[in-house]
Amino acid sequence: MLSDETRDLSRAVWRQCVWRRQGERFAEACVLQHNPWGGGSIHVWGEITCNNKTRLVVFDRNVNTQVYVPVNQVLADVVVPFMQNNFPHGDGTLQQDGARPHTARVTQQFLSQHNVNVLEWAAMSPDMSPIEHLWDELKRRVYAHAQPPTYVSQLREGVIEEWENIPQQLISNLVRSMRRRCIALINANGGFSHYWPEKMKMTVMMVDR
Repeated sequence: MLSDETRDLSRAVWRQCVWRRQGERFAEACVLQHNPWGGGSIHVWGEITCNNKTRLVVFDRNVNTQVYVPVNQVLADVVVPFMQNNFPHGDGTLQQDGARPHTARVTQQFLSQHNVNVLEWAAMSPDMSPIEHLWDELKRRVYAHAQPPTYVSQLREGVIEEWENIPQQLISNLVRSMRRRCIALINANGGFSHYWPEKMKMTVMMVDR
């Protein structure tokens, strides 16, 4: 189960064109780096597997520990029931990044109490989760409407509608690409690759098992 949230959904333009020579597609000079904590008028959270996806949870404020667990009850109302329905034998594993709401003690205690297996995630790890490309697909779909949203209420309705319309086959293909993503990251020595062109270059942290 791959989970994540994004709050860049108010941006109608998230790509810029650049003149480049052949073979320079992923050169640092041709990649626009951005602050992953940039603004946005709504904040959404979702979770995907190879065979299913959760409903999209939409917030009007940033996700913090209080929102993530007790207030909107993402874990209680969405994650736990989803795991029980899709992994009745307890063989599912939840992936989430190292954001503070995910690593907070109250979050970890809740997941442990409900027997949710959580994938270990190295600090400052390059975010190679396929769900990042799903957010990009969601943004494309929302702003491809004949009348793109101009109000928060329209944006909320648009992202929920398009989330439900995303074909499961597309999600399955993204999930199955995880091994290729890891190989591409290793070959690029932690730099940019065609799976990860929009992120900041970071050092790969390897852990011997």
